[in-house]
Amino acid sequence: MSAAPKRSFDPASAFLFVASFVQAADNHLVNPLLPEFERTLGAAAADRLPQSYALGAAVLPFLVALLWKARARLLIAPAFALHAAAAFVFYGAEADQAGIWRGAIARAMAGAASGVLSFALLSFAADAADPTARSRRIAFQTAGFTSALVLGVPLGAWLAATFGPRVPFAGVGLFGAVLAMIAVRLTGGGTAATDAGPPAIRTPFRKMLADRRALFGLGAVFLVGAAVAGPASRLGLRLHEDEGAGTIDIGFVYLAAGLAPIAVMPFAGRLLRLTGAAELAAYGSVAFAAPALLMGLPFAAGLKPAGALFFVALVCDVLRRTGLQSLMAEAAPEADRARFLAVRGLVAQTGLAIGAEVAVPLHRGSGFFAVCAMGAALSVAGGLLARAAKPPVKDTDGK
Repeated sequence: MSAAPKRSFDPASAFLFVASFVQAADNHLVNPLLPEFERTLGAAAADRLPQSYALGAAVLPFLVALLWKARARLLIAPAFALHAAAAFVFYGAEADQAGIWRGAIARAMAGAASGVLSFALLSFAADAADPTARSRRIAFQTAGFTSALVLGVPLGAWLAATFGPRVPFAGVGLFGAVLAMIAVRLTGGGTAATDAGPPAIRTPFRKMLADRRALFGLGAVFLVGAAVAGPASRLGLRLHEDEGAGTIDIGFVYLAAGLAPIAVMPFAGRLLRLTGAAELAAYGSVAFAAPALLMGLPFAAGLKPAGALFFVALVCDVLRRTGLQSLMAEAAPEADRARFLAVRGLVAQTGLAIGAEVAVPLHRGSGFFAVCAMGAALSVAGGLLARAAKPPVKDTDGK
């Protein structure tokens, strides 16, 4: 009886794990470090970091999806080179007028690179001809993203508290440069199974939005993005100002909340099948309002209640995101899916940027509860739009 074949090492899976870890860690590090950035760069510079990232992640991926005609995985190396450059520029930003703009531009560059990597890495994983290898690569990519939430954020918070808040981004820059060089060799050849560029058949945007799932679904994507961005971007500052929490403590609050996807994802698919895409998006969006409002109350200024409520809020967010992603996939025109999903990314990131921008004066003028109340109201409105996106059911006579 012959022994079972030994599984060989797959460098693409290892690359996808590390690439997703670095991409996600850079994305999620800024919010828990905002108190430190206020201290070192100034309040004006710190306030603009989250929305600059979101705007960059909205614009460049949208343009790339419209104009790029080659395989998407060929974008990985230049995207990581841009990611590394952004990290080094941000590391060099100082607390002066030029530094404020340099920091904002660097985060916009990082967001632009991350937005391109989001679909380029997935395309590379899907390029595997063997279904088993394809599934393994996608699983490694997902594991890298989750590991960044659970391990990357507290590690980055510790580095920031020990050596300074910009030091973790120097590490991101070094890893990004190495990953760019590896990607040149790893993604340059092979057979692509996906189309990276604009499709041969273009659907007019007016016709895309004629589908109520697209019109109401995009409205819901915008509103719930803005709803989550406000509380998430200001929570670290609230804990620092009201509770005197340090960088490491704030990092562990975000760590606790980052466990939400791990807790929910095993059940999200089953709930989606039981309820339907529009219903799950609506239920998750409306349910988000309760923990969001509670987060703004005085008792939630402590680390434990803040972490617990943030966890529950992100559980609701994972459910609504699962429903909305499914709804958007159903609404996308079969012949023009890439362009439609690029529009969806533009709308989502614009919502995140506006939500983070509005939260700044609201927090400073009316307090954190006002930010949470705004998030709750926008989320409920987004849930109602998501529910309205469900097409009407025809009766058995076809009327």
